[in-house]
Amino acid sequence: MLYIDTGEDILDAMVKSIASRYTDASSPSIAVCAEGKEFPANARRLIVIYSDKSYTSGELHGKWLRRFGDNYISLCRPVSVRLLEDILRRLSRPENCNSRLAASLYDSATRTLTKNGNSATLTPKESELYLILREMRGKPITREALRRRLWKDTDGTNAPDVIISYLRRKLTKVLGDGCIINVRGQGYILKDE
Repeated sequence: MLYIDTGEDILDAMVKSIASRYTDASSPSIAVCAEGKEFPANARRLIVIYSDKSYTSGELHGKWLRRFGDNYISLCRPVSVRLLEDILRRLSRPENCNSRLAASLYDSATRTLTKNGNSATLTPKESELYLILREMRGKPITREALRRRLWKDTDGTNAPDVIISYLRRKLTKVLGDGCIINVRGQGYILKDE
């Protein structure tokens, strides 16, 4: 079951369109709503879309975080369609609930990754890299491709290696060892196991 009430017809339609590809009657109960909106009591997973970034200090944010734990995701307007699609895809697949990434939460507004009470705050560049690696879904991405996407050049600097090193260190604290691997001759992979 999917419950949607973001307070905006266009956003509701967009969420329904995305969700129709990933949810069905057997999916866990997911609620997507705007701050302050009511949602069904049987919702097991909650996505709240807040109007501004000050929500992290709000009472409701803390309440939902305590109630839903790793099944609570907070987003800040404007909502990225790609991010929302990725979240709904992960939440609607019960077989993936034990996967390393599905059980983690990434808050794009604060650039914070959380899992089982452990969290890491990423820099803007680390955040970009993390989202690129997630987008690849276990396929390798080369150093050159990362350089083009992150710095818009093909210069032979080791900047991707440095950022990968920093990101790997932070993700290891949250996701465990071996979360980013380097496949010789192919590139980097964000493992989801």
